[in-house]
Amino acid sequence: MGIATFLKSVINVTDLDDGLRFWSEVSGLDPGYVDPAGRFAGLGQHQVEGAPSSVILLQLVSDVEPNGGTHLDFTAPDIEVAIDEIIAIGGECVRSLGSYPEDQPLLEWAVMSDPWGNHFCLVRDV
Repeated sequence: MGIATFLKSVINVTDLDDGLRFWSEVSGLDPGYVDPAGRFAGLGQHQVEGAPSSVILLQLVSDVEPNGGTHLDFTAPDIEVAIDEIIAIGGECVRSLGSYPEDQPLLEWAVMSDPWGNHFCLVRDV
């Protein structure tokens, strides 16, 4: 057992509405919790100690430091298609589709960025 249990991933955004739209389209999670004070918004739900909690929590900040050290991994049946779809909704491709390891690939992956500079990976087992 670990010292702590995973609760959720938190992503900094400078616009909650755009963040909900973007991350909902990327993850397939429905918008859920919205902080009445307008500082937080959640996507998806899971149970934590009997209480519902967001899977991804968006936090409104005035500025986002690009690739601040936290990222999420997502999988897709076709990474190239997913890259194009993410670019179409405002994301960017930071590292083009590649394989790991290159000599005998176990997976293919690409690094993407949301509109605020947060990096995330698209990964697919091969």
